[in-house]
Parts: sequence; C-alpha cells; structure tokens
Amino acid sequence: MDAKQIVKNEIAKLRSDAINKAQENKLKALSNSHFRSLDKEERLLVLKISKLIAEDKPCGAEQEELIKIQKAKQKELNNLGLTKEDLVPQFSCNACEDTGIINGKYCKCFNEKLQALISSTAEKQYTPLDKLNSVKNAKQAENIEKIKQILQNFVNNPKNYINILLCGKTGVGKTTLAEGLLGSAQKEGKLACELSSFKMNELFTKFHTTFTNEREDYLSPMLSCDYLLIDDLGTEPIKRNITLEYLYLLLSEREKYNKHTIITTNLNLDGILARYGERIFSRISSKKTTLKFYIDGDDLRLS
Repeated sequence: MDAKQIVKNEIAKLRSDAINKAQENKLKALSNSHFRSLDKEERLLVLKISKLIAEDKPCGAEQEELIKIQKAKQKELNNLGLTKEDLVPQFSCNACEDTGIINGKYCKCFNEKLQALISSTAEKQYTPLDKLNSVKNAKQAENIEKIKQILQNFVNNPKNYINILLCGKTGVGKTTLAEGLLGSAQKEGKLACELSSFKMNELFTKFHTTFTNEREDYLSPMLSCDYLLIDDLGTEPIKRNITLEYLYLLLSEREKYNKHTIITTNLNLDGILARYGERIFSRISSKKTTLKFYIDGDDLRLS
C-alpha cells in the first residue's frame, strides 16, 4: 500500500467517524420524547413556510413560531448535554468535509497528511532528480543529464518497467542518481527505502535464524515499500542458504506486486551472472522489466 492510499484510508475513517458520531448524538436526542416532538413540529413548520414562500404568501407568524421551536429544541439539547452542532458531522477539514478532494484535486489537508506520513516513515528524505547538482566533469555531464531525464520519466510513468539497474565503477554517480530517483518518488507520495547490500544480507540472516513472530519484521520493510534501493550489490558476502535464496525471493515478490527495485553495482552483467546465477540474473537484467544503465567515466568524487 503506498502513502497516498494510507492517507486516503485515514481521511475516510475521519469522515466515517464524524458521520457516525453525529448519528449517535441524533439518536440520543430523538430518544427524548419532548425533543422528538419539537423536531417533528420544526420539520412540518419548515415545509409550511417553504410552501408559503413558493406561493408568495406571508409567513411572518410561522417564522416567529419556528424561532420559538428552535430555541426550545436547543434548551432540550442542553439538558441532554448536546448542542445543535453535535447533530451534524464535525469534519476535521471543512473545506473538503474529510473527502480529501476539492474540485477533482487533493485538498490541502490531504497533502499535509501525505507529507507528514512520508517524513515519519522514511528514514531519509532524498533530494529529487530535478534538484540534483549538475556534474562538473563536462565529459560526463551530458550522459548523466540524459539518465536523470530517463529516470524522471520512469517515476512519472513506471508502467513499462519494474526495476532499474545502474552499473559502473566506484564514484561515477550511481548512488546519487538512484537516491535522486527515490527523492522524485517521495514527491509523488511514494514510500522509498534504501539499504546497502551488506545490510540487506544482515536482515536476510536475521530472518533466517529467527523463529518467532518478529521474524517478519526483518523482511516486511523491504517487501512493502514502493521503491527499494539496494546499494552496492556485489559487496556483501554470499551466505549459504541465505543470500541467494532470499535475494531471489525479495526480487520475485516485489516484481509480483509491481514494487520498484533499484540496484547499484560495480559489477557488469557478466559479473552479476557469475556471482548470483541465472535465476537472480534474469530478475535483475530482464529486458522486459528492467531499465539498465552502465555509467562510464572518472570518479566524480575526485573531480
């Protein structure tokens, strides 16, 4: 479930709670026979006044009577510990009445809740692609800008691909670009997470060696986030019955539910195949599901 859906559910509950509370209060008021009688008189009088107005007839006496009845109703409500406002839904946002939508667009309250959720659930706020500093190395700047645009298009319209693979030597900008993609995804209300391949392997190990209900906590964050960055794949040790098995599971489950996985690695495709085998290689490098980039050039951190 992405962040937008979480907020939609939260707002829907606020609306439902407000409506249910108002209905509960109204039932309490109507259980009082005097209030029920006054409420019936008011409704009948309102109909009579409406008819008189439609017929262009005087209704001054009726309006005065209506005011008296309404005052009597308010007094009876006070005796019950209620006000007339308690009988109608008290929404947390009057602008959208807790629908989250105004004129087909997200309400301010929705956007505020969305940003608060992203800030609270993400360990880190990433700089989006369009805010990344330009590369100073002129030879690589043009290539990096092209990749940035492709990655931004991926975030805007990710239907054609599931995964991103960024290969290249140390320091050529793989992680910066991958984190920029996470930042752009966060702007769209998506949940984005990052972990090193070493940390990923550590979580796999804890999951494998834990036999209580808590074991699910080790994989759940990796499986549930909308965008997962696995940084520096290939630097983690290969643990027997753990690394390859759970990496394949992770990639397969995320692909199954259209969750996006971004991988950075110093390995080339042959290196990935040799280290991880055909099954994982096919998940990482499939032409149908993965956008692949090889970033060549100097170490940008030294330029």
